[in-house]
Amino acid sequence: MKITHNLFKYKNLTKFEIKKQQSLKLIAENIEKSLSYLSLITNLSLSTVKRYKKVIKSKKEIVVSHKNKYHQRNYKITDAEIELVFKNYLETCQFILNRDLTNNQLSIKTYFNSEYGSFIREKISYKTLVKRFNQLGLFNIHTTKRGRRVARLSKKKTSEDITLILKNYYQQIKQNEKQRQVLNLKKNLKFGEIVEIDAQLEPYLKNDKPLYLYHAIDVATGTLLAAWFEEQETTLGYQRLLEIVFKKYGFPKKIYTDKRRSFWGSENTQTVFEKVLNKKGIEVLSSSNPKHKPHVERSFRTSLDQYPLLIHENGYKNIDDLKKNNEVFQNYYNIRNKKIISKQNVFQKEGKKNGNWAVDLEINRKVLNGVVRYQGKNYAAFDMYNKRIIFPYNSDVLLVHSSDDNLYFKYNDKKYFAKEPNGKYLSLTEMWALEKGLDYSIPAVGKLAFIHNKTNSFFKTLELYISKFNSISVNAQDSNLEANKIMSEYLSILRALHRSINDDIRIDA
Repeated sequence: MKITHNLFKYKNLTKFEIKKQQSLKLIAENIEKSLSYLSLITNLSLSTVKRYKKVIKSKKEIVVSHKNKYHQRNYKITDAEIELVFKNYLETCQFILNRDLTNNQLSIKTYFNSEYGSFIREKISYKTLVKRFNQLGLFNIHTTKRGRRVARLSKKKTSEDITLILKNYYQQIKQNEKQRQVLNLKKNLKFGEIVEIDAQLEPYLKNDKPLYLYHAIDVATGTLLAAWFEEQETTLGYQRLLEIVFKKYGFPKKIYTDKRRSFWGSENTQTVFEKVLNKKGIEVLSSSNPKHKPHVERSFRTSLDQYPLLIHENGYKNIDDLKKNNEVFQNYYNIRNKKIISKQNVFQKEGKKNGNWAVDLEINRKVLNGVVRYQGKNYAAFDMYNKRIIFPYNSDVLLVHSSDDNLYFKYNDKKYFAKEPNGKYLSLTEMWALEKGLDYSIPAVGKLAFIHNKTNSFFKTLELYISKFNSISVNAQDSNLEANKIMSEYLSILRALHRSINDDIRIDA
């Protein structure tokens, strides 16, 4: 009988191997003894003694080393394969995210559940994969404190290839590393009590200019109430974001935002946007301190590691695709990040009814010369049939800036389109003012045009009668009495016309 123990591979024999070696020697020395006797002296079961006797009699080589030494069978995937998975994960991050513009990473869970991690899902669970990563000293920015400690204390060495990749990758990330915060939920708040809104510039679309991502987050539950995209951070973008919230949930009690000019005028004045929200029963609180709205700030950090993969998998190419599918982003975020399922709902349901959800900015204006001046342009009212409506001079109207980026007038409980008049829709006064390069919304310009038209009319009439005077003086030389009579009539007509023009100008002034 020849006994081998693989001592060249493992420095020390285990207790199991030492006991097995001793038992085999005892059985070999007492091979003729009964099974019960051998079981007694070796402290092994009868079936094990019988199996050992059979192996000894066969005179084959016996290996005492444990077949699953150091739990080798637990590793269906080798360390080298795990390294390749992590390498593929890093390459996916670089492909999906623009590493030059952002320091974000896909979470390992997002990668594992995506099409890129499908090949590994068949072989290993997510929990085991993370554990194997940490045991090899591999981790990312999402790894827990415990996982980082395991990775840091790991005695296993990774290959030079993966070590170099990790070194270069994390050097790039650490250049602009952002401090992460763990947010404590305010357990005493109710759903809809406080909503935080903000917008942030993000490089989501590859090979395209960055865009602004808008978020509205409920503080009590961490729910993303609405997501929106615009090329700039504008009042219009916030109008559209809040309309999504109001239409789906109703009016919240409070909205927290930063000190943008849209929401904050000064300590003593309100902006148009703030007044509109106050009319809906919503209190607006603004601050320039980021800690004022930490939940929406944290939501941007979370979405940076998730939205790029969603955009890539769905093939969204431009900002219009993102706007059309804004609800897809909302659902995607909430499935992965909503923290509390059940909370008392205090949203005002009236906000969902009869178009109350619309966020229309209403501005008080005066009608001057039939138009309203707004942002350097003159607007006139038109009905649904494109017929121009003339409001009374100096009357008060509401100019409405709607979320569809169109302007409307509200007058006597009726709504009209606000457009710049041109062509056949211009009055004589407006045409004269445009010809002279004057702003026809200024009252004095209207009076000047009126005087010009009346004076011009008088002089044209005067020219007509002067030609008649000349004709009379030539043709009626022999009849001076008749000529004088006709000229007297003409002069009476001119005096009456002049008097009428003076009266009109005096009345208009």
